[in-house]
Amino acid sequence: TSYYDMASNFNEVGLSYLRSRRSWLADNYKSLGIRFKADRLIIPFFKEGNIKNDVLFYQCRFYDPEKSGKRYFIPPSTNKPIYLSPNGNNGSDIIILCEGPFGAIAISNTYPQYRCGAIMGSNISDYQLFLLSKMNIKKFVLYFDDENINKKAEKILSERFPFCSVLSLKSPYGDPEDDLINNSVPTIDFSNERKLLNDSVINFVSKVKVNSY
Repeated sequence: TSYYDMASNFNEVGLSYLRSRRSWLADNYKSLGIRFKADRLIIPFFKEGNIKNDVLFYQCRFYDPEKSGKRYFIPPSTNKPIYLSPNGNNGSDIIILCEGPFGAIAISNTYPQYRCGAIMGSNISDYQLFLLSKMNIKKFVLYFDDENINKKAEKILSERFPFCSVLSLKSPYGDPEDDLINNSVPTIDFSNERKLLNDSVINFVSKVKVNSY
């Protein structure tokens, strides 16, 4: 947190980097709490995804990985938390999970009614599963770059949270950010799930009526 506090609120080179990456990052950097230090921008992880809360963690992203020799830098820690986009509804019992913070920000711009979280890679850790268990989640939506990652995450979440539904979205462009740019973000559709639930209720009621005679 002290490293984040020492960073600057403004850096024209950093803003140019954000504009070159994605316009919505430069437009919303203040609402996301993004700061700048030297040749890197700092993406803060706020408690419960609320910018008014404490910074729990951060990720540094270097403007020029070839020059610096690094692309990312995170504080020493054995447990990486989940990045929750401040632009999402972090009180929702539906969470959309993706790989990186930029993806979570992009998704939250499309689906602000849901929580949008990044697991910082392609594997959900035990610590992150523990954090998810504290969020009162009822539905998981998986929006990773690759279908194989979706399937792997779906298996893990289905086993860990058997009473929650898990829906996987296929990314047309292989990246949620690119999907947004090309207006090809998949539609989140829970209609099949509702139909299955309704069928189960109907079957249960039918059996009760049959057995009651």
